[in-house]
Amino acid sequence: MNKREMKKVSDGDLIVEYVKTAAEESSNYVLDRGTVQIQRHRKVLEEEILKRGILTEQQIRRANYEN
Repeated sequence: MNKREMKKVSDGDLIVEYVKTAAEESSNYVLDRGTVQIQRHRKVLEEEILKRGILTEQQIRRANYEN
């Protein structure tokens, strides 16, 4: 899903994409595969989620195991 598509999808579809991206990032980390591009995609998704007011910054940090 690219930035243009993100702006048009429902909140539910955006959350599904965010969860799938986070899972892919974790599995690639464990399998010692590339994570840089996935991390960029996750950040863009987080920006859109924040912009829509679906989650707060604190909730996103908690979801990513950050303090």
